[in-house]
Amino acid sequence: MSPQSAVTLLLASILHLTLALPQSPLPFLTPRASSSGCGKSVFLPGVTQYRFGLKSSGQDRSYSYHLPSSYDSNKAYPIVLGFHGSSSIGAFFELDTKMSEARYSGEKIMVYPNGESGSWAGPTYHSGSSVAEDVQFVKDVIEDVKGRFCVDEEKVFGVGYVLEWPFTLLRTCITDENSMSNGGGFIGTIACDSVGSALFTALAAHSGAFYTDVNGPANGCAPSKVLPILEIHGAADKTVNYEGGQGDGGPEPPISSWLEWWSQRNNCSNKTEEELNDGKVHHYSWTCGGKTGLLQHYKVDDLGIKDTRTRIERRTSISPYSYILYSSLLASATANSDPVSFIIILQSLINKFEISISDIKMRFTIAAFVAFAAVATAVLTPNDAGAKNVGAGNGAQFITGGCVSDADCSSACCSQVAATGDGVCSAEAASNQNGKTGCGFNDPNAAAVIAAAQAQVQKQGFKRAIRDE
Repeated sequence: MSPQSAVTLLLASILHLTLALPQSPLPFLTPRASSSGCGKSVFLPGVTQYRFGLKSSGQDRSYSYHLPSSYDSNKAYPIVLGFHGSSSIGAFFELDTKMSEARYSGEKIMVYPNGESGSWAGPTYHSGSSVAEDVQFVKDVIEDVKGRFCVDEEKVFGVGYVLEWPFTLLRTCITDENSMSNGGGFIGTIACDSVGSALFTALAAHSGAFYTDVNGPANGCAPSKVLPILEIHGAADKTVNYEGGQGDGGPEPPISSWLEWWSQRNNCSNKTEEELNDGKVHHYSWTCGGKTGLLQHYKVDDLGIKDTRTRIERRTSISPYSYILYSSLLASATANSDPVSFIIILQSLINKFEISISDIKMRFTIAAFVAFAAVATAVLTPNDAGAKNVGAGNGAQFITGGCVSDADCSSACCSQVAATGDGVCSAEAASNQNGKTGCGFNDPNAAAVIAAAQAQVQKQGFKRAIRDE
């Protein structure tokens, strides 16, 4: 197995999430038409381009974007906004995460806004724009993208996470540890804003420094709707302390308090806790408005921002971030607008692949994208038998029951799908009896296989997802 394949499997193993969309007086998703940009011709799809001179609050602002190479102006696409950290720009976010690579992002429009003076409003060290102006800029970016390209207005996602170095060769020279917290913290600012929260389908943050949300559930926080949120944080983070306190940009709330405030805002109850990875990772999930997993959190023992730098520096050639984004967007291309429960369970492969705690820590440094995996796949439609429809196209083959490895998919598992419901393998894997190998996620013919197997999928959810790099 190649190093990249191994890390792909390692990355997949730590996600164990359940999310659903709320029933609320403020609906999570409101049926909307495709954007006004549908039908317009575009220039150089598949190549990152830059939009300068976007007027917002009297200033010239900018962003970069990347269209799928197969972009069809008559097809509506989800959009994903990635918010960089301090002392950075959107292009560095793109370079480090490789979010624009086709095999990872799939059929999504990727958007990278640029903060004023290299950061986002909220912390005291920021200058050049107010919170209201930055939120307005985000709105203007989304509207600009909608007007130029064909956008599915029901699928607008945001993630705040970034590394503090712009280029690989400079990574050991950069010491600004604010950057992850600034991108993640701005997600919290957007979520609390009546204008900003209305713009997004779901949000996720890693190591967020929530400078604008420090004094309780009200505190000027006025989301316009119930909003799925997932935050992941290191308990050993000394830059954005898990227990709160004075941060680089002002006071920060204890993460446990911040989560409690959001549980109140989202009308949540029934908090559950799950211990993962020998008790070193703590997964918290809330049921909100009768929907399980609307609010989620991972607390990772012994993880700090310096740890993330160390671990990722050693793995610059394999780019694990790319897989996380790829995983996170699998289902959104086929998601139905009806707010229904959807469960993805990626059980641990730690024993099988002898994953060390250091690998676990490295994987959680890209936890905002892990979080995004949940929120981006939250909307799917159950079939008539009550099982879940995992969609198709660009992958989304979820293995159940006896299918737990590539070897299983190349033997009896896939041939038994229709009869026993042991698993759902890709079309490629289903024909392994003719010599093919692997349970690939990149099979464009997955729709037929999934449709044939849907009625056999066990109602309790999907037990495994194996990706053959």
